Amino acid sequence: MPAPVDEEAWLAIWNSQSAKPILAIADPEIEIHAVTLGIEGRLYTGHEGLRQWMRDIRDRYSARSHAEEIEVLGDDALMVCGTIFMDDGFGGEEERRFAMVVHLVGDKARWIGTFFSATDARNAFKAGVTGPVSG
Repeated sequence: MPAPVDEEAWLAIWNSQSAKPILAIADPEIEIHAVTLGIEGRLYTGHEGLRQWMRDIRDRYSARSHAEEIEVLGDDALMVCGTIFMDDGFGGEEERRFAMVVHLVGDKARWIGTFFSATDARNAFKAGVTGPVSG
């Protein structure tokens, strides 16, 4: 099944570490359910929420991400996998894998959920627990 987005362009956008290109591929009503860096899950909504999520990754967790691959999960869903690099507090970096399930409206991200592994993300998608709640 072909990806519902331009994979190369999306990886470049996520790896830009800049809000402007990421906002361009995000629906104005985007929801981000982030659990990979904090112990408690956090919900971010809208473009301002997306900006705050990016600030939290950078400032609160001293982290940056590198998206490496996209896997198609369905007609309107995909998974972005990569590595998070975090300051270890001792002058080095700690690396962790991450996966994001992204539900789309057209070619825009409408819902993002973060996971500790591709297996967790895939299982959550298959169980139907990802994506925006309608109604």
